[in-house]
Amino acid sequence: RLGSATAYSWINIFSQRFDVLTHGSYTQVVDWAKVSATAASSTLMVHFPAFQANGSCQPRQTGQGLWALYLVIAGLVPLDSLRPRDIDPAEWQALFLESQQKGELPQHVKMEDSVLNGLLYLLSSTCGSRLEVLQQDLLRTMEQMRAVVRTATLAARA
Repeated sequence: RLGSATAYSWINIFSQRFDVLTHGSYTQVVDWAKVSATAASSTLMVHFPAFQANGSCQPRQTGQGLWALYLVIAGLVPLDSLRPRDIDPAEWQALFLESQQKGELPQHVKMEDSVLNGLLYLLSSTCGSRLEVLQQDLLRTMEQMRAVVRTATLAARA
């Protein structure tokens, strides 16, 4: 039943759909993103069980955000292509860097705009959401991950 699905099960669904829709062209990337997003979902559940339970971020939203995030980290989708329009590009990049504890932005595969637009369409189709919804889910996910990083940093200093 999808009504009781977890972020993990949504990530699994999204990765399978994406792999099928791309005819297996990115299977290695899909497999890595799936494993990485699943591990991150476990981390978020440990740190945000109440956040998940109170409905402010449902498993599907978390799964979509993590799936998109790890396709960005893998270099398949450029970070800026998933930036909500109302977020400043510098603020978006800073949020990514803080949420990942990385000193640099991921390098993405160079591709023609038509190919990138096709991948973005497949990504949103895979998730069954408009691109704007996916962007908001990625924003919330990176904000959650930044909070985890900040909490861990404070705990390490104490």
